[in-house]
Amino acid sequence: MPIYGLTVKNSAGSTIIDGVYKNYSLYESGSFTFSGFYQVVTLGTATPLPIIVAIKPPANYVFVKHCTTSGGNYTGFQINGSEGETVYWKAYVAHPTTKAGNYGLLVYNAAGELCFDGARESFKIYQVNTGISLGVAPSGNQTITHNGIENPYYFLSPQCIGNVNDPGPPRWTVFFRNSIKQVSSTSVNIGWLSYDIITGIQSGYTFNPNQTLIVLK
Repeated sequence: MPIYGLTVKNSAGSTIIDGVYKNYSLYESGSFTFSGFYQVVTLGTATPLPIIVAIKPPANYVFVKHCTTSGGNYTGFQINGSEGETVYWKAYVAHPTTKAGNYGLLVYNAAGELCFDGARESFKIYQVNTGISLGVAPSGNQTITHNGIENPYYFLSPQCIGNVNDPGPPRWTVFFRNSIKQVSSTSVNIGWLSYDIITGIQSGYTFNPNQTLIVLK
């Protein structure tokens, strides 16, 4: 607990704002419609700060594959899914050193860095689901419900990966990632989505650590 600055807690006793840790806030947002099975989204302005990408998924599985970088800056991200589906996204970063406007609450740490800016939209957590496990790819899925909030954004981590082999002929290997799709306005399903096929046989495997789904307010 810091001995200086402002400390704000919620009804559960969790610290929301203090004078040490930076809050994540909205950096950019947008939407797109897949023209193929993946889309590279480019930020309007690159940033040296690591980005957290949250999405509002469609009715078919999608997953954020990786962030894109150039010259030490984060420039965007790649997301995989199905042609014709529309995805809404938000990119969050720890608060930049510059304030967003000339109004609202500003909190700085001892180094003079901005920790909280009331003029920015914060990374607000509504619900956290832990211990999500899909089993061996490509089977296995889990539905998560969040009554009390409709059509939110989600952040799913960590990434899981697996492959399935066909002895053929022809011989090929299909690769899968853990993905998310909308079931209703108050529920989503976590499952596997194939994203690549190569010829030849590799040893089948599944890397499936327990996942955490964050529902954003």
